[in-house]
Amino acid sequence: MTHKLVSVIITAFNEERFIAETLDSYLYQSYPQVEIIVVNDGSTDKTAAILDNYAAQHDNIKIIHFPENKGKATGQNAAFQQAAGEYIAISGGDDYGCFNRLKTQVDFLEQNNLNFVFSNLYIVDE
Repeated sequence: MTHKLVSVIITAFNEERFIAETLDSYLYQSYPQVEIIVVNDGSTDKTAAILDNYAAQHDNIKIIHFPENKGKATGQNAAFQQAAGEYIAISGGDDYGCFNRLKTQVDFLEQNNLNFVFSNLYIVDE
């Protein structure tokens, strides 16, 4: 079975405490065809270094570095320009995707001939 590529777009601003877990949650999805595009939105902490380290180790991670904070919408639009996936998934730099998130969403989209799907979330305090 051929799987369509999913582009996961992540915007991050000063997320050094969370970004590694966010990336891991999308690197190890049950869905096999994933590219991850992260926009470092002018972070002043260690976010950029963490992102560069991950990108050096994983061919399916692309990083866009903004020299200054431009906001979530500008970051997402820049990532949309780079996305190669047939489907787009959005995440924040401090969000985690459960193991089956992408598979469940793609299956639902395709089984119901839909163009858009939204899922529930759980709010977890640090």
